[in-house]
Amino acid sequence: MLRRGPTFQPKHCFAFNYLFLYTESSLSSTIRSKLTPHKFTIPALLKLSIALGAPLLHGEHLHAITLKSGLIHDLLVSTGLVELYFRNGQLKPPHHLFDEIPERDVVLFTAMISSYAQNGVGNQALEFFSKMIEEGKKPDKMTFSIVLSASSELK
Repeated sequence: MLRRGPTFQPKHCFAFNYLFLYTESSLSSTIRSKLTPHKFTIPALLKLSIALGAPLLHGEHLHAITLKSGLIHDLLVSTGLVELYFRNGQLKPPHHLFDEIPERDVVLFTAMISSYAQNGVGNQALEFFSKMIEEGKKPDKMTFSIVLSASSELK
């Protein structure tokens, strides 16, 4: 069973409209004039998109902006994209993103482990934990807590 993001609430129309306008105008202006958004702008918009339960289309626009701007390999940006896709029940895009990131940190690994566990794919969560250990990353308290939780859900 995939976990779906929160449903869109009309009371958030102002923020939703801002997100929509930003992604639409930013994508077209980035393509036309090669403007690059700041590496903190994209994660903020991703968090806004997640909080609003905005359609995945906005996340895909933000993903396109990060590809065009070269920010896709920034850990803050990529971790935000991973979270956005998982929150919308998408399992393949975050896995592909993870594979393309050359320098992975504990936060990114923990986001992957947590998201797979929350989406009911505990085996995949444990595989990422093993991969984390293999790559020499030291798990923190949060990672261990999530792995224990994922392990308890296995049948």
